[in-house]
Amino acid sequence: SSYKDQTEDFLNDDSTVEVAVGGDVSGAECAEPDSTDVGTTYQCTAEVETVGNLTFDVEIDAEDSFVVTNFNPS
Repeated sequence: SSYKDQTEDFLNDDSTVEVAVGGDVSGAECAEPDSTDVGTTYQCTAEVETVGNLTFDVEIDAEDSFVVTNFNPS
């Protein structure tokens, strides 16, 4: 699957994300990265229970791997 799909699933389903942002994450939507090269960045948005909409900054950090580098209110 694509980075877009993998990241959306991760944001929606991973308990560490839920703990980090302070609420249940749902409806994640990510931009498809312009490239699959290491260092490429892209953004996702999601609804977070009790917090509202957040924008997540994501970076491809290795082949078939990504890391969420930051999140802020949308």
